[in-house]
Amino acid sequence: MGKALPYTGVSYVQRWVDEGRAKGRAEERVSARVEALLAVLDARNLVPGNRMRYQIEECTDEGTLLVWLGAAATAKTVEEVFRGGPREVLPGVPGPGEALDDSRPESVGRPSDVPEAPPLREALIQLFRNCPAMAAELLQEQDGIALPPFTAAQVADVDLPGAGPALVVAFRSEDRMAFALVVEVQMVVDPQKKLSWPCALSAARMQLECPVMLLVVTPDDLVEDWAAEPIELGLGSDRITPVVLGPLAIPAAVDGTAVGRPELAVLSAVAHRFDPAAFELAWTAIRAAASLGEEIAESYTAVVMSVLAEPDRALMRERMRRTLAYSGGDDVQRWVDEGRETGVEEGRLDAQRDAILAILAARGIERGDAAWDRVFACTHEPTLDAWLRAAATAERLEDVFGEP
Repeated sequence: MGKALPYTGVSYVQRWVDEGRAKGRAEERVSARVEALLAVLDARNLVPGNRMRYQIEECTDEGTLLVWLGAAATAKTVEEVFRGGPREVLPGVPGPGEALDDSRPESVGRPSDVPEAPPLREALIQLFRNCPAMAAELLQEQDGIALPPFTAAQVADVDLPGAGPALVVAFRSEDRMAFALVVEVQMVVDPQKKLSWPCALSAARMQLECPVMLLVVTPDDLVEDWAAEPIELGLGSDRITPVVLGPLAIPAAVDGTAVGRPELAVLSAVAHRFDPAAFELAWTAIRAAASLGEEIAESYTAVVMSVLAEPDRALMRERMRRTLAYSGGDDVQRWVDEGRETGVEEGRLDAQRDAILAILAARGIERGDAAWDRVFACTHEPTLDAWLRAAATAERLEDVFGEP
């Protein structure tokens, strides 16, 4: 079947873990901010009545809790914290429903831990590397195209000039080379390709010593029309006409045609991503990919998910969880629970850090890079709690962290 796609994103096992982690983190962040607000009120000797305490404990909006935290940092009475409803947003303190802006100078910014998805072209090329015979199979389903019989297909080691096509697939019949397909996956209109494709055909014919054909595969209608235009080679009548397979020429792989053909199912899901049946085609591809080894199955699933609209991705993740067709058993729930446990811990730390910075901003205490680094580097809850309580009455930064 070949090696797995060069997918650089997060595996789907990890995605379930991350989903649980995100949920646990969000839930615990709200709970911990409630505790932080109550701790600040206690540190400032402000005692909320039953009604106010209920209002605090029932609040689920992180922004509102942070606004109350900022108010509590300077209030002289508990009524000042809630008087008049939502308060003016303080520097560094978000309004209701907004996330805390924890942006920092570029030199100390926190890097993102979410890798980018693989380029779609590279993913589609790998489908043909993993299943070379698919190139001929697709052509054989087109009217007016007859290929010589063959018994084996493999990616050929051909030295293509310049920025040539994606790959060359050689087809053998018994002990001889029957023909070769120069396969290109084209995502955009690129006039330079009309110059390099004839060179690639010549190179493949010379090195493999067999008939050759140029096959261009594209999931885009406009690119299909452009690629299908004949390539004039000179002043005479010599020309090359690429065989182009666009969305309509790529079969919609429903359950029956996808059995044993996961690469075709993935290609079909990409080519028909704008069709009314796109969601079901994507589901068929994911189910077909599940029959492969874990690494390839995960990479194929990632490709399919990448072409779905965001609402459909959420629905697909829910279907995968509900049916457990992707991994079976209780593994998905175990991965979610595992991630949630980590997220809960992270959520508590997030809430404590945000509360400290919000209180410092509300009390007008300048927080430099050193203080910011110290807060975000700390993973010890009792220390963060001590800083939080100290910040509630601090007049200067040293009152919180001690003398430098």
